[in-house]
Amino acid sequence: MEIKINQNQAEEIEGLTVEYPYVLHRVNLKETKIPWHWHEEVEFIYVREGRMRLLTAGQERSFGKGEGFFINTNVLCSMEYQGDCLADSHLMHSTFLGGHFKSIFETKYLEPILQNKKLDILELRGEDENQRKILAKLRTAAVLQEEPDTEFQTRNVFSEIWLLLGKEVQLLTYEEKPVQSARQERLQLMLA
Repeated sequence: MEIKINQNQAEEIEGLTVEYPYVLHRVNLKETKIPWHWHEEVEFIYVREGRMRLLTAGQERSFGKGEGFFINTNVLCSMEYQGDCLADSHLMHSTFLGGHFKSIFETKYLEPILQNKKLDILELRGEDENQRKILAKLRTAAVLQEEPDTEFQTRNVFSEIWLLLGKEVQLLTYEEKPVQSARQERLQLMLA
């Protein structure tokens, strides 16, 4: 698999369509280089094997087998392996869950997370029941992609994941203005 990046460092996501704005990429990070990039779609990563490192503007995090993370919209990041690493990358446009523009799904459930400038990455380490449920549902969503005609089931699983994600976000405490958010905004302006 090759990651396609345009001149503004935005990823052109392979397999994502207007008709079905979700795609699962099964990635071997030893074979696939994930350079600095961003995209308007949200992303959930689940580490199936090995270890990986996630780099964002000003932060570095490592994740191992059975862990994962959520990447919010428009977050500049890069990923690399630490030894062998297999990961599931679930990418989706907000219309996958929100439907039409300004629906109640978009305004009540999606926007509070998507427009949260203080939330770039949410670590999913399985430290509480809520996170364990999200990680289990990410595994379920990946298995669904092995069968035909699972679009509704996939959307239902991610609707459940999104509700759990909302609960996780409510538990977070934020600094006044995160340094990485301001730094990322400057980097994206420079790349544009």
